[in-house]
Amino acid sequence: MKQKEYLELEKRTFEILRRRVLTGEFKFKKIFLFLCFVMGGFVFGVGEASAEGIYISNAGAGDGSSCGQARSVSWFNASANWGSGDNKISDNDTVYLCGTITSSSLRMVAYGSVGNPYTITSAPGQTAIIDGQNILDRGISAYSSGSGEVILSNLEIRNIAGTGIEARPGVTMKIDNVTVRNVSQNCIGLSGNGSYVKNSTLIGCKNNGINGAMLSNGLIDNNIITLSGTYNDGITLHDGTGSNNVISNNTVSGVIEENAIDILPGYSNTTIFGNDLSGATLYVIGSGGANTIIYRNYIHDSARGVYLAAPASVYYNKLVNLSDDTYGSVGGTGGLYFTTADSSFVYNNTLVEGTQATGRAMVYIDSGVDNVKLKNNIFDENKLQTTMYTLDNPSIGLQSDYNNFNTPHTRLVQNASTVYANLTAWKNAGYDAKSMYGEQLFSNFSARNFNLLPGSPLIDAGTSVGLTTDFAGNPIYGTPDIGAYEYQPPHTIGTSKIDIGAGARIYGNGKFRDIGATNSNLADLTITPQSGNFQSFDTDEVRPEWLDVKNITWEATTKQWTESSNNSTLTNTLHTVGDLEANKYYNVRVDGTLGLKITGTNCTGGICKANSNGKIAFTYTGTYGEHTFRVEYAYTAIPIPTDTTAPSVPSLTATAVSSSQINLSWTASTDNVGVTGYKVYRNGTYLTTTTSTSHNSTGLTASTAYSYRVSAVDAAGNESSQSVAKSATTHAGTVETDATPPAVPLNLITLAVSSSQINLAWTASTDNVGVTGYKVYRNGTYLTTTTSASYINTGLTASTAYSYRVSAIDAAGNESSQSTAKSATTQAGTGGTDTTPPAAPTGFTAVSASA
Repeated sequence: MKQKEYLELEKRTFEILRRRVLTGEFKFKKIFLFLCFVMGGFVFGVGEASAEGIYISNAGAGDGSSCGQARSVSWFNASANWGSGDNKISDNDTVYLCGTITSSSLRMVAYGSVGNPYTITSAPGQTAIIDGQNILDRGISAYSSGSGEVILSNLEIRNIAGTGIEARPGVTMKIDNVTVRNVSQNCIGLSGNGSYVKNSTLIGCKNNGINGAMLSNGLIDNNIITLSGTYNDGITLHDGTGSNNVISNNTVSGVIEENAIDILPGYSNTTIFGNDLSGATLYVIGSGGANTIIYRNYIHDSARGVYLAAPASVYYNKLVNLSDDTYGSVGGTGGLYFTTADSSFVYNNTLVEGTQATGRAMVYIDSGVDNVKLKNNIFDENKLQTTMYTLDNPSIGLQSDYNNFNTPHTRLVQNASTVYANLTAWKNAGYDAKSMYGEQLFSNFSARNFNLLPGSPLIDAGTSVGLTTDFAGNPIYGTPDIGAYEYQPPHTIGTSKIDIGAGARIYGNGKFRDIGATNSNLADLTITPQSGNFQSFDTDEVRPEWLDVKNITWEATTKQWTESSNNSTLTNTLHTVGDLEANKYYNVRVDGTLGLKITGTNCTGGICKANSNGKIAFTYTGTYGEHTFRVEYAYTAIPIPTDTTAPSVPSLTATAVSSSQINLSWTASTDNVGVTGYKVYRNGTYLTTTTSTSHNSTGLTASTAYSYRVSAVDAAGNESSQSVAKSATTHAGTVETDATPPAVPLNLITLAVSSSQINLAWTASTDNVGVTGYKVYRNGTYLTTTTSASYINTGLTASTAYSYRVSAIDAAGNESSQSTAKSATTQAGTGGTDTTPPAAPTGFTAVSASA
């Protein structure tokens, strides 16, 4: 027998014996419990509550320890078997249902305390079925009054003459992965605080799929509900009052005599999103609850769309085929109906009506309703008589702008006394300014794919309404589009090339879209602003800023384009221009001026050298109106001036580390072109040349003084003046040499505190003898030596990144490895550049370390 099987058998044996002891079948409890402890490692404490697993079958007669020894449904329904204590259904216990149950409904006569629920589920490896055979009036019910928490999972309930699962106010019921089919009343009743139904399938509910009563903070998520009956809703919050419920990601369909989702006035702050809803004979969604939010729902193939009898927000929904030939006259609505729903918001919805012979109003605003705002919506009429109908004067009931209407017709807006035949009449009356007629350029109208194609007039044609994601959950780019779908830029700057005919609108995440007609001729051009809010947004936020590239000409020796942005303060815009001849020089002009606010590593005065891949890179540091950039081949050879400028003088230190060695180090020199090396002189005589900023002078005589100087040289052979002489005396005699370097400094911190200063600090190093100082390196070059564990680096350039490392040294000149590099960028400048150096240090001496 395998170990796992043995342990399971041992556990079951212990459970059976323990129950028999407790019921009096064994008298020697102490001896028995001791033996169980020795055999299996189980400890049973008298008076302690522990979670149990109790098995129930249709007509079981056992002790409940397994399906083979299951207890009966009658035992389950007896109130004496519920409550605290062993051999009862108690807090945290799990009831396992075995096989198919037909003998009786399961009646819960008590409930686990909140946080310690009872769980009712199928026995392992099974999906238990409660089959009412169209006789039982309940599948599972919260039978007794009271409060508590229950979990139902992995069950099937079918053929019930009443309700599949019945809730009770005060009981939190959590239902997951349950199938309810063919019931004569509600499939599931839900009540309590924090109850939920999720991942479940409800089929053939004759009344409501899910009926909420006194429900708050509930969740109805990711369920499939198929109805067939009369006087039914798919999901309803119906009885009593409640708040803060969420209905999300459900599919509701079938024959629905009333609404797919119905929210009664007692329920406030309901959120309805991500649902696929169809088959409603009355309205797909009806809400009388205050502050209902309805977004990202697919509302389709029903008589009418959304009925609102209280303020609500309706945005980024797709409503399709909702006209009803049989309901009312012009006042009937196939789309949105408002009554006592003042100050409601209707943003970025796409409404496409059906092919009925006579359509209805897409928006109907009842008398007395004030201030309904319609913006960024698509109204595709298709045989509708009237698009918008308001009983009161439009100046009271309706605020409409930035909407799209597919085709002109004879009644765009109508109220009780006036007809506005078309958009022109509507605008002339002062009720609209930015709405438009025209084809939307949908991706696939017949397949109900209402994504916008490139070139759609609805792209960026809406107005900001504070929303961040569209019907599909995609981000908003810049100005919102009209309709439920935000056009997603298909290209990535630096990966995709810009179409020369179309130009590009570039966003902060590097995405860009064509803004004109394409001609399949491509420009190797990368542009990325680095300031403002161009790159500052979270994943679910609007990409707030954009930069347009237009009027592109792309010839062999000349490239030209214009740039503009919705943020005039953008600066430091990076450019990479390709399709150039490698290693050649090019003039960069902005608005006709060579080098206007142009900087770059390989650029001087606006003349930039292409690299071996035929690309130049530069930064435009100016701000934006509209600017013309021109890159043209520099036909005149670029004169290379003779370098006659010597590097700056190094600052030297000398330290004797043994009887035969003195170590030298110095600050890095600067040069107008670049330092190539350093010459070392000893006692006035040239000794060696090195490219580093240190040198170890070996083979020396003990107890002898040596004097050193250092100079810097560049590629043109210019040599700086020699440094101030520094002397050191080698140690006496033969002394054991310290060859152990200190530990690497840890936790280097860099902090830019101004436009010209970065402060450094680090954890002190340790050494077998003692640390004498720290060397500071900036951008890979030695900068200075300090004895403290901090350093203030001043005289820096504003808005510039600097990288630092630190090493530790000891008296023997041993140097640790350099720390991990840490970078910081100086703050942006606020005035002129500080060009005054600090005073030269004085009082320098070289001290011979003791043996």
